[in-house]
Amino acid sequence: MKFIKLIIFCFFVHSAWSQHVIRGKVIDPTDNNPIPGVDVIEDSLNQTVTDELGQYSITINTLPTTLTFSMIGMLTRTVNVGIDSTLNVFLQPYILIHYFESQKIGLYLTSGITNNPIGGKAYLTSPYFLDSRLFKSSISYQTNLDDNRLVNGSLSLDNILFDQHFSVGLSFAYQEVALGEIYNLTNTSIGIDLWHRYSPFDLTLGYSNLQILNAEVVEDFHGLVLKVSRYFDKILRLEASTNIWIYNNLYGFQAQLERSFNQLHIFANYQQLDSYSEFNIGVGCMVTYILSDPNRY
Repeated sequence: MKFIKLIIFCFFVHSAWSQHVIRGKVIDPTDNNPIPGVDVIEDSLNQTVTDELGQYSITINTLPTTLTFSMIGMLTRTVNVGIDSTLNVFLQPYILIHYFESQKIGLYLTSGITNNPIGGKAYLTSPYFLDSRLFKSSISYQTNLDDNRLVNGSLSLDNILFDQHFSVGLSFAYQEVALGEIYNLTNTSIGIDLWHRYSPFDLTLGYSNLQILNAEVVEDFHGLVLKVSRYFDKILRLEASTNIWIYNNLYGFQAQLERSFNQLHIFANYQQLDSYSEFNIGVGCMVTYILSDPNRY
């Protein structure tokens, strides 16, 4: 009987000595603050959760093993454990690297019904940087394969100033129109882009310089440009916008509708400025590009 008790005692002593306790803290590397509520998992039968100080303690029966640190909104991390130790782990937030308008590239075929039937357009946006700043750019070219041409270019910087209720950006636009050798129009504008959470419209207000060469007579105009745009709900996925140019004794406008079907985009616009008018249509594809994936250790 004493022999059996000795065997049982030795078994429990051996089991106790064979267990290993791993302790540590889980930390957010962006601010070095502890992260409570992180699951620390060896397997489905052995797991724990970090406390309000980000600390944990887990008993392991056999080494080496692996521990998995997991939490919603954080990038899961698996760590190899070979010896009894204090194991502090940095768990970085999951970064959504291509959301809203960032990291998009688009290519379109375009056609002008009246003057320039053949053309194309390219569209590119940057990744978000410095928190939520974003560059957007586009360039298009149309021609009749003779003396007519239409060139449009734009560049904008979004969210220079912003919070949860409003944002302020800066935009630049350039347009050149040539109709044969006797008529040339160049329109350059710079504007301030305004968005407010409770406004149904996005607004751009700025300055425009218009130069017109008509039968060797050059006219120079300075005035205001106003752009009003609105995105209609996710079901329609339709964006409508209007540009209005106001000069001394001269006015012009451009109206555009753009519709997206997942990656497929179509648009149509009409412009009237001085004696130039054109109705353009376009169809293209918009995709997301990835320069590098920050969601890895």
